[in-house]
Amino acid sequence: MKITKLKLNNFSSYEGTNIFDFATSKNKTIVLIGGQNGAGKTSIFDAIKIALYGPLAFGYTGANSFYSKKIKSYINSKTYSKSECCSGVEIHFAIKQDRDIKKYILSREWTIDDKKLTENYRVVCNGEEYDESEKVYFDRYLQSVIPPNLFDFFLFDGEEVGNIFSDESYNNHIKDAILTMCGIDTYAIIQKFCSSFVSKSDDDGEQQLNNEYAEVVKSISDLQETILTIETRKEEISKEVEELTVLNEQIEEIFKKSGGISEAKKAQMQKECNELDKKRSEISVELKSFVENDMPFYLVRGFIRDIEKQINYEEKESISEYVGNMISPDFIKKVIEEKTGDADALSEDVYNAIMNKLKPISSEGKKRIFDMSRDEIGKVESVIDTVESIDTKKLAERIKRRDKYTKQIITYNQELRESLSAEDSEKFLKEMKDNESKIISIQSESDNLDQICEANRLLLIELTSKKDSLYSKILETASNNHAYALSSEIAQIMDELINSKTESIRKKLADYTIANLREMYRKDNLISSMEVTNDFKFILYQQSEYTIDDMKSIIANMGFKEFISQIGSAGVDKLYNLFSVTSEDELKNALLVSSECHSILLNRKIELTRLSKGERQIFVLALYQAIIQVSNKDIPFIIDTPYARIDTQHREEISRKFFPNISKQVIILSTDEEITKDYYPIIKPYIAKEYLLSNNQSENRTTVSKGYFFEV
Repeated sequence: MKITKLKLNNFSSYEGTNIFDFATSKNKTIVLIGGQNGAGKTSIFDAIKIALYGPLAFGYTGANSFYSKKIKSYINSKTYSKSECCSGVEIHFAIKQDRDIKKYILSREWTIDDKKLTENYRVVCNGEEYDESEKVYFDRYLQSVIPPNLFDFFLFDGEEVGNIFSDESYNNHIKDAILTMCGIDTYAIIQKFCSSFVSKSDDDGEQQLNNEYAEVVKSISDLQETILTIETRKEEISKEVEELTVLNEQIEEIFKKSGGISEAKKAQMQKECNELDKKRSEISVELKSFVENDMPFYLVRGFIRDIEKQINYEEKESISEYVGNMISPDFIKKVIEEKTGDADALSEDVYNAIMNKLKPISSEGKKRIFDMSRDEIGKVESVIDTVESIDTKKLAERIKRRDKYTKQIITYNQELRESLSAEDSEKFLKEMKDNESKIISIQSESDNLDQICEANRLLLIELTSKKDSLYSKILETASNNHAYALSSEIAQIMDELINSKTESIRKKLADYTIANLREMYRKDNLISSMEVTNDFKFILYQQSEYTIDDMKSIIANMGFKEFISQIGSAGVDKLYNLFSVTSEDELKNALLVSSECHSILLNRKIELTRLSKGERQIFVLALYQAIIQVSNKDIPFIIDTPYARIDTQHREEISRKFFPNISKQVIILSTDEEITKDYYPIIKPYIAKEYLLSNNQSENRTTVSKGYFFEV
């Protein structure tokens, strides 16, 4: 579970709408909210509780007058002066269920009409709002994710957490909560149901049904544990793949900076270099042909144009001369006389007009130079057309492309000359290839695990269906006396299963708690071991040296039972082995008659209530982390007054090792006297969001801004 957003509307000292973004990432797990005493930090703490659990936040099973009175005390005082008195809290969070992530929005809106408070409770899942029956089911589900009995562990005030163990019933709260989180309550329900029957008789058929049902239930339990183990391994694989991928990226970066080029890249570069050289050669051939054939004419293109003009002139001049020789004034006069009978005046004018038309334009001062034939003129015109068709822009573009190809070839050749040797490149490439092989291998393992997990899930569905079927048969036989015997047997099996799993949980809880304590405690040998009793009371031990005389004195003054209680089961086992006995009576006799004088290192019981409040707070932090580790659930950690009674000697260790690692989401509510300039830089790299609360005491109004009291 991860809280992503909290919205307060006229709640406590928060006037209007105030939104907190609680989104965190893998490496930045902390949301830090700073504020002086009275600024509104505890209100955030309370708002989260109320949003999630409503009446259960105050220990009420449902809405009642006491709950209404509590809520009214949280409504912003200025809201009462408005025409519509409206207040509320809204929380956004996500829960991973198998492979899916469900996003929830829980909102509680309160209105007051004629002094009567009305609560509108809404639940939205992935954009769809739940109806009343769905909300009832969801509330039960949420309580299994974070049981209300563990309020003080998951959402706790550092000032108050040290008082948890002053309540003699603390163990019952912890027991119920952790067994619910670990799924033991399911077995307890079956056990309780079956225990309601009284066994009177039995037969072979019922015994077979009983055994079969027990086997199925155990198989389901084993499959669930197997699936959980596989999921845990898959998470480890995902982390390994990520680490190897980052490592390969780092190696590749160093490889490139060192001039490394893969053999495939070298081959590709050489291929491109050859292709560029081919293109450059083709252009060079084209340019050479131009220089040899057309360039001389292009260079004298002005002179050629003059030749063209002269040829045109001479051609027109030749035509004019030819026509002048063929058509004389007398010829024209004769033609006109034949047509009109009068040609003296007109014939001369017609002749001059024809000759002027045939003469070349601007022929003054020009002479015939070439006197070419028609064939010769055709050849010259062909040269002129060639010169005129030359595209200088395309020619320049070819030269540019040839120069570009030349530069690229030089660049490639330089990179190839400066690249690492084949031997050095091979070292880098081998390391990267080895990492890629590892990635492929572990990904293959992940794929295999997926297949196994899927097969187990299908089998789990099948077994669950079979269990339901068997259970139906059990119910069918409830009408006769044999059903009582069968139910009794199932109850016994469930009881054994519960005891077995509970014992495993107790041992894991003790081991994890001690391991966590060693990370946080600076005092040597304060707590060396821990036992969790059947009723989930915590017995702490400190290692001490005992002589035989010491043990005799304790037995004489306090009794043997008290001595056994003081050293714990581990100490008793150690003495059993030392004196080669198998019972308490044998051990007592062996101690009383022993004349040994050497000392023995044994445990000595420490009363939990004798620890200082600071030591108790550290113990609770270690226990909380152990609960998360045992349940294997993602649960946000929200703490108000994080250090409280913890001395400065332990604050640095908690800041460095506990807060960044205890959960995937940690919300810290702190004053500047707790997360100080000494500890802020330690947790700064892990902070996703920062908020600073300021309170106007005269108006009793809290304002929210981004940031903290100070920057690193």
